[in-house]
Amino acid sequence: MSVVTLTESFSRLEAAALSGQWTGSDELFDLSESETANSVGALNSLLGERTDDVAASEADVATLRATTIKTELSRFEADLDARWRGALFSLHPDNPDASRHFCTSARELLSSFLELVAPDHDVLAADPNCPLTPNGSVSRRARVRHCLLRQNAHDPILEEFVEDDLENVVSLFDEFNSGTHGDAGRFDLVALTAIKQRVEGAIRFVSRISGVQG
Repeated sequence: MSVVTLTESFSRLEAAALSGQWTGSDELFDLSESETANSVGALNSLLGERTDDVAASEADVATLRATTIKTELSRFEADLDARWRGALFSLHPDNPDASRHFCTSARELLSSFLELVAPDHDVLAADPNCPLTPNGSVSRRARVRHCLLRQNAHDPILEEFVEDDLENVVSLFDEFNSGTHGDAGRFDLVALTAIKQRVEGAIRFVSRISGVQG
């Protein structure tokens, strides 16, 4: 359902772009399109045939732990980049705890990343009436809106898409962690690669929408 929601959200963004109602940059549109495709790819990896009985080579594991994220995190904070490398190190098809470890680390990293580029005091100073979570903290949507407004790229349709995109990633984490005990928690190389690529895309997306040069 999360993938369907994101796909429908992108369809609205695409329709707005085609009709001239959305004047955002081509880069943001392309990244939004890529995020949608990545979410579908990750879903397909979950629904696809498992290959648990196929042993992964050292080269396979090295490729799995490699990343296309070069400076998207380090230019903001070295610790974020180090945490990302640590999450990658946990990935191994033979590790039944790989998905839980990676998803937990990646979820915390994305949350910290968004809080770093849109800290509470900045968001509240710009909009004292911004949306809050039930516990009274600044909501994720408020942080996204703040980032877009900061770079004069705010649009309700884009804001909705970014929120749906981040919710999709969180939902994927939950799905991968729905069965993490014994054999049920061991995901094959294809599935682990798909979730890694999904998170990489989300990191690039947050980095771009932040409007912060770092």
